[in-house]
Amino acid sequence: MLTALLGLVLCSTTSAQQDPPRAQPRPAEAKPGDAKPADAKPTEYVPYPGHDVPAAFGVSAREQGGRRATIDGKKLTVMLESLESHARNYPPVFRDPDERKLAERDTAAASKLLATILRDKTKDAAPGLLLLAGRVEAVAHNLDLPGAAERADDYFGRILQKDPEHALANLRYGMHLAGRTGGQKDAVPLLEKAAKRGHDEALRGLGICWLILEDRPKALESLRAYAAKHPDDADTANLITAIESGDTEKVGTKPEPREKSGGAPPEKKG
Repeated sequence: MLTALLGLVLCSTTSAQQDPPRAQPRPAEAKPGDAKPADAKPTEYVPYPGHDVPAAFGVSAREQGGRRATIDGKKLTVMLESLESHARNYPPVFRDPDERKLAERDTAAASKLLATILRDKTKDAAPGLLLLAGRVEAVAHNLDLPGAAERADDYFGRILQKDPEHALANLRYGMHLAGRTGGQKDAVPLLEKAAKRGHDEALRGLGICWLILEDRPKALESLRAYAAKHPDDADTANLITAIESGDTEKVGTKPEPREKSGGAPPEKKG
C-alpha cells in the first residue's frame, strides 16, 4: 500500500484555477534533501470549518432543487480549496469524525447542485465549470461518497473530449487517477501532457504512478526532474532517497484499499 511518505508527496497545493506561476529563483547552494531552515514554522492543522453551500450557488435552502442556480465562483472556490486541504488525497485528514461528516455534507451538497446545473448544460458547459465539478467529485471520491468516481470521469472526460490538450484538466484528472486503484496507467499520458505545459506537480504525479507501476527508473527520472525545480521539497527528496536505497519498507507499490464499497473507483473501460 502507499505509505505516509507517498501520501505526502502526492499531496499538492497547485491551484486549478490558473496556470502555475513561473518558478522563482532558488539559492544556488540549495540541494534536494537539504534540511529545512531552523526557523521554518511547522504547518499548523486548520480544522474544516464548514461552508454555506447553497450561498455559493446563489440559492436559498428552499431553492436547492431548482435548476436556475447561479454559481458564485469565489465562494465555491474558497469552499473547494478548504475541502481539498483535507481530502485531496486518500485517506483524507480530519481530527475527528464530526469534522469529516461536515466535509461529507458540504461535498455531497455541492455535488448535487453541480449535477443539477450540468444536466441542463450537456453540450455547452464551460470547461471552467466542468473543472470545478471534477474537483468536487475527486474530493467526494476520497470521502467515499458513492458514484463520485464515475462523475469525475464524466466531468473531466467532457473537457478532454473537446480539448484533449487542456492543461488543467489533464493535470487534475491525472492526479485524481494517480490515487485511484488501477488508475495509474490511464494517469500517465494525462500527466505527461500537463508536465509539457509547465505544471511541475505533474512530474511528481508521474513519479508516483511509475513507482506504483513498479518502474523505478522512470519514477526516479520524474521525481528528480521535480526535485530539481523544487529543491526545498523534503518529502520528495526523502522519497527519492528511499527509492535509491531500495528501502521497500518506506516505499509502497499499491494505493491504500478503500474501506467502503461505495468509494471504490469504477473499472476503467478501454
